Amino acid sequence: MKKRVFLSLAALVFCATAPLAVYAQQGKKAAVVYYSLSGSTDKVARKIADVTGAVLIRIETSEPYDTKDMNKLRDYVKNQQNTKKWPALKPISINLANFDTVFLGSPVWFAGIACPMVTFLNQTDFKGKKVVTFGTKGGGEGNFFSDFKKYVKNGTVENGIVFTGSDKDLDKKVTDWVKKVKL
Repeated sequence: MKKRVFLSLAALVFCATAPLAVYAQQGKKAAVVYYSLSGSTDKVARKIADVTGAVLIRIETSEPYDTKDMNKLRDYVKNQQNTKKWPALKPISINLANFDTVFLGSPVWFAGIACPMVTFLNQTDFKGKKVVTFGTKGGGEGNFFSDFKKYVKNGTVENGIVFTGSDKDLDKKVTDWVKKVKL
């Protein structure tokens, strides 16, 4: 009986880590770099890292956004977008040269990518990297994917997918999508 339980658990672990094992055997490495204000993008990023074995890197602003008054926040973000005065970020201690594939995630803000992600993209060279984009939204996605193509320097950008907070069975949808991405 103990042997059967052990074998069942071993099979479960193998199946859960199979995508990671194949990717690791190929000698490739992935990173998931993302910004999340409300937690929705964080949840998707963590699931992608789970499925692929990728390193998880969260972008954070030096000065957090004030979320107490959503109208003020909306006006503040719109002003950042209009003036292109992007927020400063906390330092990230990661060398993207160590990765073949970089998943980039952001919430959709006013039909584009979040301002902190723009800051990160303006500071980063993706030379020789495959960049796969993903996002989370409550409304439309507008220029979301074209913004990534505009700001990513020297990388090969693949449009990914945008998830909504109301997606039922979000974990399964993320897992199914990641399995289709050619790492």
